[in-house]
Amino acid sequence: MEMNLDDEMQALFILSSLPDSWATLVVSLSNSAPNGKLNLSMVKDCMLNEEERRRDALVTENRGRQGHKGGNKGYKNRSKIRAAKGKSKGEDDSKD
Repeated sequence: MEMNLDDEMQALFILSSLPDSWATLVVSLSNSAPNGKLNLSMVKDCMLNEEERRRDALVTENRGRQGHKGGNKGYKNRSKIRAAKGKSKGEDDSKD
């Protein structure tokens, strides 16, 4: 049995099968369709753009500062190393 679906039906079928996390895309795509009709290429393009946007957002979210201290210990210790280099041998830290 062969079943042919026209372009608009395929687009609607794909949109209806998307998970709830894609609801914003489905609504915006449905509202922006010219003459109220969707086509398959429009849906594919928007889905690929959304997938790329989500991937980029995930990469950006993983960048940034670390949540814990000590992520870059070498940088924090440089001032202590510089201070130690400035002292002469036998010089005491305490002041009398």
